[in-house]
Amino acid sequence: MNSISYEKLSDLMHNRRKQLKMTQEMLGEKTGINRLQIGRIEKGNYIPSLPQLELIAGTLDFSIGDILIEDSGRNVFVDLKGQAETPEEEAAMDEAFDMILCLNKQRIIRSRLIND
Repeated sequence: MNSISYEKLSDLMHNRRKQLKMTQEMLGEKTGINRLQIGRIEKGNYIPSLPQLELIAGTLDFSIGDILIEDSGRNVFVDLKGQAETPEEEAAMDEAFDMILCLNKQRIIRSRLIND
């Protein structure tokens, strides 16, 4: 399974923006993403949402596939759940993961409806 390399994203985003002779402010205006957030993404201090990532990739003309790396097989959800110290924390993590999966399904459905 592949996962997003935020280090690759940061490097690619910075390099593509410079190649296109764009400032962070110009990229922010084109994407609607705050210039400060763009700077944080380029420094690796902020993880953009999927819609933000799609806007950035489209504006800077790169594929999201360009920032994927082969996953080592670790599952971040399993790792996080394994760090739960109480049954309440584990239940809260299960609920959070369910919400994330639900939101992702809604995003996919909206995307399909818009594209059809």
